[in-house]
Amino acid sequence: MLPAATSEHYRAQQRRIVTTLALVRREWAGMGTDFDASWAQVGPKVLLLTASSRLGAARAGASYVAGMVDVEPEARVGVQRLAATASDGRSLASLLEESVIVAKSGVRDGLDPSRALVRGGSWLDMAVHTQVADASRDAQRLAVLARPKVQFIRVANTPCCQRCAVLSGRLYRFSQGFQRHPRCDCFMLPTTTAKPDAERPMIGPEDVKDLTRKQREAIDAGHDFNKVVNDYQRGKAWHLPPTRVERITADARSRAAAVDRLSQEGLLAA
Repeated sequence: MLPAATSEHYRAQQRRIVTTLALVRREWAGMGTDFDASWAQVGPKVLLLTASSRLGAARAGASYVAGMVDVEPEARVGVQRLAATASDGRSLASLLEESVIVAKSGVRDGLDPSRALVRGGSWLDMAVHTQVADASRDAQRLAVLARPKVQFIRVANTPCCQRCAVLSGRLYRFSQGFQRHPRCDCFMLPTTTAKPDAERPMIGPEDVKDLTRKQREAIDAGHDFNKVVNDYQRGKAWHLPPTRVERITADARSRAAAVDRLSQEGLLAA
């Protein structure tokens, strides 16, 4: 069973995402058939909503780690710097504007403008959801990195997809990437190196929502769950590119080197 603080953090994060999406959808509903002119009015509001939600998610993520492990940090999370850009490091405004590009591509594909806007709005939903979730995860990763002898365990919210199911419960070191797909809601459970197995959640086939009939038959026949999923997923590029924080930590040879580099980028501060 997960700690109460972890469950509450996850519920609060989900409420933040749902609220942000509702507000963004309301703004997108004001888009007209002149996509560029409409976005000039709608875009700044969508940017403000998304950036504000990313900032709230980053602050909550950093506070969550601080409340979970009694280890003094060597640096604090630069939440303002983290939330100021998209999770991959590019301009958040340019990322969100891709929703207009998606809508325009719909028109080129033969959709009428209203249908094209539905396509663009769906893409925007995905982008905003992922950006807010990434802000929380990146802040958690930074807060863990800032504390010596602290690692994190991946937790998937069930029912979940098979891709996340086989990763849930995995213990991550500072340099390991957090593979995730669009709208992924997996989160982190901080733990000290002295308790690497503390509260480690395990997921079985009954918790997975997208197993195929053949996969379920193989599992029922006694085949290993993880192997069945990994064989099915092999060769499929399902995960998003790493975040800016992940790229920096992946290149570091030690936790101290990662902290130094992240501090230079303003993502951690003394």
